[in-house]
Amino acid sequence: VFIPAFNDTIIQTGETVLLPISFIPAKVQNYSAELFIISDDYINNEIIINLSGNGIEANPDIYVNPDTLDFGIVNIGELAQLDLVIYNLGIIDLIITDVEFGLGASSPFYTFFEEAMIVYEDSVIVTIYFDSQRDFYSDIFYIYSNDPDESFVEVPIYANSMIIYINVPGDYSTIQEAINASMDGDDILVEPGIYYEDINFNGKMITLNSFFVTMQDTSYISQTIIDGNQNSSVVTFSSGEDSASVLSGFTIMNGSGTNGTGGGIKCASGSSPVLQNLIIKENSAYDGGGIYCLNNSNPTIINVKIQNNFALNAGGIYCWSNSNPVLKNVIISGNNAATEGGGILCDNSNPVITNATICNNTSALSGGIGCTGGSHPVLTNCILWFNSPEDINLSRTSRDITITYSNISVGWAGTGNISVNPLFVDYLNKDFHLSDYSLCIGAGTINGAPSEDIEGNPRPAPGGSNPDMGAYESALAIPIDGPIIINYINPVPGPVIINEADSINFSIDAYDTNGNPLEYSWELDSFEVSYDSTYLFTTDYSSAGNYIVTLYVTDNFGLRTVNTRADTLFVWNITVNDVPLPGIPDNIIITITTDSIMISWDVVPEAITYKVYSSDNPYSDFTEDFSGVLDGVSWIAPVSDNKKFYKITSITE
Repeated sequence: VFIPAFNDTIIQTGETVLLPISFIPAKVQNYSAELFIISDDYINNEIIINLSGNGIEANPDIYVNPDTLDFGIVNIGELAQLDLVIYNLGIIDLIITDVEFGLGASSPFYTFFEEAMIVYEDSVIVTIYFDSQRDFYSDIFYIYSNDPDESFVEVPIYANSMIIYINVPGDYSTIQEAINASMDGDDILVEPGIYYEDINFNGKMITLNSFFVTMQDTSYISQTIIDGNQNSSVVTFSSGEDSASVLSGFTIMNGSGTNGTGGGIKCASGSSPVLQNLIIKENSAYDGGGIYCLNNSNPTIINVKIQNNFALNAGGIYCWSNSNPVLKNVIISGNNAATEGGGILCDNSNPVITNATICNNTSALSGGIGCTGGSHPVLTNCILWFNSPEDINLSRTSRDITITYSNISVGWAGTGNISVNPLFVDYLNKDFHLSDYSLCIGAGTINGAPSEDIEGNPRPAPGGSNPDMGAYESALAIPIDGPIIINYINPVPGPVIINEADSINFSIDAYDTNGNPLEYSWELDSFEVSYDSTYLFTTDYSSAGNYIVTLYVTDNFGLRTVNTRADTLFVWNITVNDVPLPGIPDNIIITITTDSIMISWDVVPEAITYKVYSSDNPYSDFTEDFSGVLDGVSWIAPVSDNKKFYKITSITE
C-alpha cells in the first residue's frame, strides 16, 4: 500500500533529492512498512525508514466492542449490567438512529440508550441491564446507524440466572450456623436429613429452603426435618421479621415451646414472616402446640399442614393479642387441646383463612375454632368437619366470625355456606382430597382464592369454573351425581301374595353417594300414600284383588346444579287372596286393673286363632296390636296411657 515514486539517481556533493511515497490503503485499518534506501556510502550503505498509515472511510464507519455480551451466572433478584462501546472509524459523523432487542418487550435485557451522534475517532458507551430471573436467557441487541456498509449491527447477549445458595451441611454443618453467617437477601439451601436443633432467624431477611424449592418435589418436605428434640420452640421469629424472611419446605416437629408457647413455630414481637410448604407435626406446648402468634404478629401461612400437635390451649394455632395471620391452603387436623381450641384459638385476633380444611381436631371446648376477647376471624372456601365437640365455639365474650362459601357440619349462616358430608377420599387416614361426588367441588368463590391448591395444582380447575372448598382442588368443575346406594329393601320388589286382613310393612334403608338427603314417594295404584322410608299396606275382608305399589327414591342433587337428579324405581305387584269372613266373637268382656287390661270372648267354632286390633280413633284404621299375649279366647296387655279402641277378629284358615 506504500508506493515510492523514485528511480536510481546520482546526488552530487551538497545536493538533495525529494523521494515521493504514495499511501493507498485497501481497507479500513492501520498499516505499517519499512522503506530500504540502498547507496554506495561505504559507511552506511543501507538506511531503513519506518512507514505507517491509517486507512479510513470517507463515510461513517461503525465498530462495536465487544461483539458479544455474556453476563455469566447472575444471582436471582440481582440487577446486573454490562457495557459495550460503539466507535466511529469514518471521517463522517456516525449517527446511531435506533437500538432494540430481538425479544422486544418480553426481553429480560434493557437499556436506557436511544440515539447518538459520534464524530470521527470518538465513541459512546451503551449500558445493557439484566433483570435476573430463574432461567438461561439469550437475545440479540440491534444497533441501527447511517453506516452505508452496515446499516445495523447484531450483538448476541447471554445470561444465566440462578440462586446462589448457602448450603447446609456443605458450607455450614448446622442450620443456625448458616443463619448466623448469612446476610440480608441470602438464600440457604438445606439438604435432606434430620437436623436436631432449634433455630432463630434473629431478624435476618433471608430465605431458608429445602430442596423442594429447587426440585418442586413435595417428598423433600417430609425428608428435610428440623427436630426440636423437646428443647423449646423449633423455629423462632421474635425480631420483627417481615415477608422478606421465608421458611419453606421443611417438616417441623418435636418442639416443646419457649416459655411454654409455640411448640413448632413461635412468632412474637410483631414478627410476620412467610411460612410456606411446611408440615408442622407432633409438637407440644402450654399455648399453641403447632404455631403461636402473639403481640401484633401476622405471618403469612401458605400450603402448610398442621397435624397431631398438642397444647393446653390451641393444639394447632394460637392467635393472641392482635395477631392476624393470613392462612391459605392449610390443613389443620388431628390436633388436640386440653381446654379449648383444638384446631385454632383466637384471642383478640382476626385471622383471615381461605381454602382451609379443618378436620378431626378435639378439645374440651371448641374442637375446630374457638374465639374470645373481641376476635373476628374471616373464613372463605373452608371445610370444618369431624371436629369434637363442635366445629366452632363463640361462647366466650366479645367475639364474632364471618363465614362464606364454606362447609360447616352444624350449618352456618352466610353466603354460599352448605352443611353436607364433604366426602373426603379417606379422612380417617388424613387423605382430605375431595372424592368426585363431593358437593364441595365448585362450591367456593373465586374472590380471594389462591391461584393454586396446596399441591400446586391450578385453582380453579378447570379454568373458568368456581374453585372448590378446602385445601385441595379437584379437576372437576362440579361433582359427579353419584348413585343412590340401597342397604336393604323389604320385601324384595316383585310379586307379593297375602290374604285379606293381612298387612305388609314396606321399608327401605338407602343413602345418596353425594351425601344429600333422599326423598321418598310411595304410590298405591298411582296415588301417593307416603313420603317416608316406610309404608304400611293394610287390607280387610273386602280387599281381595290386585294392587301395584311403586316407590320412587330421589336425591336432591339437582337443586344445586342443572344436572339430572338420580332416580331409583321399585315396583311390587300385590295379590290379596279372598278369604271367608270370619265368625264374630260374642260376649266380649274387658277387665281393667291398675297395670293390665284383659279382653275375653266366646269361642268361635270354626276359628283357628284370633287377632286383636287397636286404634286411638274408632274412625281410623285399626292395626294389629302386638303389645299383649293371646291365650285361647283371652288377650292380656299392659295398660296404655292413651285411650284405645279394640277389635277382635277370628281367623278361620
